[in-house]
Amino acid sequence: MTEPGLLKFCYNLMAETREYIRHKGIKKLKDGWAFPVQQGVATPLSKVSNRDFSVAMLKDGEGD
Repeated sequence: MTEPGLLKFCYNLMAETREYIRHKGIKKLKDGWAFPVQQGVATPLSKVSNRDFSVAMLKDGEGD
């Protein structure tokens, strides 16, 4: 049985995510997502750099 607090948390999180997506103009496609960016302008979609992500993945994989 699921706790009512957890259901409420999940419901609120999904509602917040839907609002964020609408507010930012992000669109769901059949094969992914479309982000509103200006053509020819570098637009980071994450605050994490590719290098930092790669290092974190390699470090995480050391334990495998």
